[in-house]
Amino acid sequence: MATPIAEPIEYAPPLMAIRKRILNHEGRVRHMYRDVKGKMTVGIGFLLDTQSRVTELSWQMKEGRRPVSSAVAVAEWNYLQGAVPYGKSYSPKFYDVKTRVELSDATIDRVFTSKLLRLHRDLVREFNTAGITFEHLPPPVQEAMFDMGWNMGAAFINKPREDGELDKDGKVLRMWFLLHEALSGKNWKTAAKESHRKWPIPEQRNLETRDLILRAIGFPLEQNSDIDEWRPE
Repeated sequence: MATPIAEPIEYAPPLMAIRKRILNHEGRVRHMYRDVKGKMTVGIGFLLDTQSRVTELSWQMKEGRRPVSSAVAVAEWNYLQGAVPYGKSYSPKFYDVKTRVELSDATIDRVFTSKLLRLHRDLVREFNTAGITFEHLPPPVQEAMFDMGWNMGAAFINKPREDGELDKDGKVLRMWFLLHEALSGKNWKTAAKESHRKWPIPEQRNLETRDLILRAIGFPLEQNSDIDEWRPE
């Protein structure tokens, strides 16, 4: 039997693992709620920061599961934003009795898949802008960047520092410039350290992201490597 010819590696994002990881951290909530920062949310961490995002979704009544107009959903969105408290003491369950409309599981699954695919496209574009070929990153690093991108948006790798600090060429430094520098140099230990996010990201989630990046140590980084050469430490 002939030995298969090794093809150049272009790592595909481990989407099933990413789905499971994000779902585990975000949970699945069918009704609208306010997160710990007061942001309107639904589903698997789907941000509802504008009325247009509410009207894009197909809502149904909790009782009877019959479809309702987007106007009903927007009215509930306005009510929760204006009259219902939020904070660390208020879990999504707190908002259950205060809401009448919800998303079906089928709608949540459809939106989740669509958002993941869009996030992948956005990560590829933003990392390319930053001078990093996203699809050449090892799969566990891609998975870690997906998790960070889900929280902060794919453009996090290019966001400027709030203090406006400049680099040696006079350009505004990126907010995540140490992470960017480590990823560019394939310095996975430093990248793992610099992936830490601030509250309200739980420390356990940060530790998982760190450990994903550390798994890249020992991965073949040459584009034309034989995939069989990879042996994790």
